[in-house]
Amino acid sequence: MVHSEADARPQGRPMIDRMAGDAGQKVLLFLTALVFFATLSLFSANLRDLAPEGEPGSVVPNDFSAFWAAGRLGLAEPLAVLDEARLSAVQNWGPDAKDPYFPFAYPPGWLVAVIPFGALPFAIAWPLFVLVGLAAFGAALWPSLPGMVAERRALMLAALSPPLLFFVLLAGQTTLIWLALLLVAATALLSQKALLAGAVVGLLAIKPQLCPMVAAAFLGYALSHVQARMAVPAAALSVLGVCLLPVLHTGWAYWPAWLGAAGTMAEQIALAANAWDTMLSWYPALRVAGLGHEAALSAQAAVSLSLAAGVAWLWWLKDVTASLRLAGLLLAIPLAAPSAWYYEGIAFALAAVFLAAARYDSTMGRRLHVILVWALPGYLVPLGTVLALPLVTAPMASLLFIGVLREAALRRSTA
Repeated sequence: MVHSEADARPQGRPMIDRMAGDAGQKVLLFLTALVFFATLSLFSANLRDLAPEGEPGSVVPNDFSAFWAAGRLGLAEPLAVLDEARLSAVQNWGPDAKDPYFPFAYPPGWLVAVIPFGALPFAIAWPLFVLVGLAAFGAALWPSLPGMVAERRALMLAALSPPLLFFVLLAGQTTLIWLALLLVAATALLSQKALLAGAVVGLLAIKPQLCPMVAAAFLGYALSHVQARMAVPAAALSVLGVCLLPVLHTGWAYWPAWLGAAGTMAEQIALAANAWDTMLSWYPALRVAGLGHEAALSAQAAVSLSLAAGVAWLWWLKDVTASLRLAGLLLAIPLAAPSAWYYEGIAFALAAVFLAAARYDSTMGRRLHVILVWALPGYLVPLGTVLALPLVTAPMASLLFIGVLREAALRRSTA
């Protein structure tokens, strides 16, 4: 990708200059080591306490357990992964678990993807899945970062050290893989590799609830960049392939069964007050604040439409740096999804990294705002019963998104 970040540097000494210095890199390296040491410690403790394979307690009660159990069932009985009794029997958490199971509410493409992990013992599959996600994330992130080697190294460390990453790695969620695909697609699009961008972006359909803002970005960019317009039909074909090819294994019946399961889960989330505390967007924030389902959903829809318009405009502009575009998109993705969970908050932290790369933080207020978006969600996750996460993340990330749009307008006017 060709970067021109230096062409639009605001006044003041930005964080990236401090981050890229020897002292800044040492601090970031320490923070990264802290996150990974804590993660390894918890991994070791969980794996050490597992019961023998096949016995109650032989699976850690986390999000990955749903993928692993689905992979075990999905090879021979794809529809069984949507059956609560069948899936919980495979997860086999043991009698002391607080919840019966984690559901698998993913389209057929992701079911096919996790089948190889289901063939492995859980104690091997879980860390392997996390390592695959980390490797994919790192490999996709490095080419998308601007600047000299020292700056890119500092930004990379910043992306690998937000406190929230600890919880994401322990959960074993798809977040890092999904963000890796997004970065590859966006980097290809901004490098005028339209067909590659479209082909990769279709893979994001494994989490369709996070895709609307990506579609807005691609459409906005294609409208003002003729050379990128082939990305749109390429993306449509890619999505079609991701939706249809896995059906060769799962059968057509999986789609209506999955849609029914996803609808049931959405209804359960709307009523589950204990779940709202660990979400990110305006819908759970408004529910926690006492608003009813219909009113909160209408407000979320209005916010999502506004975010889509903002993202499309940001990517439509011709004189905006890649980092500023990516920051705006990453902020909008969790904000636009009514049921975005805490682990999607890594997108906020990554947005803060790209804002540092874009030299957005030219004032103390901006600098503090960026740091809080990067750090605060990770500290709030364990405090969900004291302070609901969306009451902080929804307004905080929304204000930063507005700041990104304002910054894009100001840089455009002075370009």
